[in-house]
Amino acid sequence: MLGCVAISSYLTSLTVGIAVLCGAAISAFAQSPIPRRVMTLNMCADQLVLDLLPPERITSVTYISHIASDENLAHLAGRVGINYGMAEEVFAQSPDLVIGGDFSAPATQAILKRAGYPLYEMASAEKFEAIREQTLFVGRLLGAETRAQELVAEMEVDLADLARTRPARPISVVAWDGSGIAPGKGTLFNEILNVAGGINLAAEQSDAYMVALDMEELLVTNPDILAYGADLAMPSLRHEPLKHPAIQQRYGDRQIAYPEEQYVCGGPQSSRVARDLRAAMLAVLAEARPR
Repeated sequence: MLGCVAISSYLTSLTVGIAVLCGAAISAFAQSPIPRRVMTLNMCADQLVLDLLPPERITSVTYISHIASDENLAHLAGRVGINYGMAEEVFAQSPDLVIGGDFSAPATQAILKRAGYPLYEMASAEKFEAIREQTLFVGRLLGAETRAQELVAEMEVDLADLARTRPARPISVVAWDGSGIAPGKGTLFNEILNVAGGINLAAEQSDAYMVALDMEELLVTNPDILAYGADLAMPSLRHEPLKHPAIQQRYGDRQIAYPEEQYVCGGPQSSRVARDLRAAMLAVLAEARPR
């Protein structure tokens, strides 16, 4: 289920009608005219729309994508305009459709709804099933069905290959950056790790979305690999526990630093992220000292 979306549209009488569409009723919106100028208000929407549309059909994406450490995302974003998620920018750029969602500024979305601006609120996708559904729906919404089908087909090839070559013994992992919190069940990290052939031991400890795990609990949990999305070149007290002798002794050669922003937004690219994670895990284990 894609969740609920709110679509505002101008009526021919210049009055504004707002329809709230959920579940099967979403199909009614898909019958609207294809938007020729699209604007996105969060990084997840940026990524998907940049993959689906040519730059001439995108008025702007957020500044976050323009400065992303993901080189491909930053390159694609650099071909279109930039916005900071403000309603004033929407009115100035006059797109036919605005795509926001869970990570967009609530005040901006509220203003757009009140003004009757065409807005699609894209829910976060943290399962590959939801990624398939969302990619195909947004593709239909934007008149980019063929491109959406191509992206999903590429993702399916990756997933099938990962399933076919899955390690005989699952690799146990905890994503722990010293903060005492690890992603658990229902997170995109958990989904990507499972597809990559790993087991998220934090998710085995609790049903929570984010799991409290201090250093002692981490050592007792004893994963094969310690993963973190932190940039350790940036000074932060949060990451000091990673330097503790007990952590370094056990995980000095069993660590993976992963690009954290790739685990924020679920999209067709998430299968490539899983493929890269698989390769990184196998490389670490091949070089690690036996326990």
